[in-house]
Amino acid sequence: MATADPSVPSPLLENARPGFHMRLLRSRESGVFIAFVILFGTLAILRNRTFMSTENLANLGSTISYFAILGIAVLFVIVTSGVDLSLGSAAGLCGYVGAMAIVATPNPIAGIFVGLAVGILTGVVIGAINGAIVAFVNVTSFIVTLGMLGIGRGAIYIIAKYYVAPHASPPRDSPIAVLGIPQTYVDVAQGRVLGIPVPVLVLVVVALLAHCVLTYTVFGRRLYAIGGNEEATKLSGIHVNWVKFFAYVVCSATCAITGMLYVGRYSQGSLVAGNGDELNAIAAAVIGGTSLMGGSGSVLGVILGACIMGIVANGLDLLGIPSEPKLAIIGAVIVVAAIVDVVRNRRRA
Repeated sequence: MATADPSVPSPLLENARPGFHMRLLRSRESGVFIAFVILFGTLAILRNRTFMSTENLANLGSTISYFAILGIAVLFVIVTSGVDLSLGSAAGLCGYVGAMAIVATPNPIAGIFVGLAVGILTGVVIGAINGAIVAFVNVTSFIVTLGMLGIGRGAIYIIAKYYVAPHASPPRDSPIAVLGIPQTYVDVAQGRVLGIPVPVLVLVVVALLAHCVLTYTVFGRRLYAIGGNEEATKLSGIHVNWVKFFAYVVCSATCAITGMLYVGRYSQGSLVAGNGDELNAIAAAVIGGTSLMGGSGSVLGVILGACIMGIVANGLDLLGIPSEPKLAIIGAVIVVAAIVDVVRNRRRA
């Protein structure tokens, strides 16, 4: 009696393998996308005229972009099993310092580039401080970045208290915003290209760069390896501390991009820009399937998570719900997403 060659795959086994569409449906991102479609459709029905207006959709796109860029920033840290709670303060401080540089430069056009450079460099310094303490001093990232959250926010008010704007007449008793931002910068930051808001275009660039780094570079693969098993990664000869250090640098530098977008959004270096953004960023990452345990997460998932966050915030406004419950709702969303993440990891284990 002839026996089947075990090296030849059985047709039944071949047919049992899930196809591309089934694997797509089972991915983490698919569930988030379906939830977004349901929320979008519900608001389109309940508030058709206001929600589907061109102006509201443009504002929604910009809001999602701010959440998503910060979510992509923290993704670099979370995949290593860390966390960065200083996102909002970093964005606010980078935007304020960058705005000071813009105003202080005599040539408005040159000032824009100087301001962007100063803002991003400030983000690099913040990330380097966070990364050095976490990676080389071995202090828990939660404590380090929580402290930096307070330091960054306090630094904004200290700088603003003693900031002397061009043609200003000190002294004064309270901090002030940085005014006099060139209209060219404001027009670009608030403008649209082919109907698409500039923040959305900035998000596309940031997302493509982040995806390429995380997917196709040695640095990106090592980030996931550290989150998956840090000890095994060390034993393989990888300099884990330096990889973690640069993860925080990239995170804060990316936050600076949002900070500079805020300067254009508010037409000033605002004292309160970025307040609470760490909550929105982490929520976007977790809702998008990024595991708080580390080792998994994607740029696409973060963007979809930001879409959920943006549409929830927009929907609450359109439905006339007071602003006070928003933080509670966002916090509840994070808790539920974290519970789902833990349950998912237990099932896989």
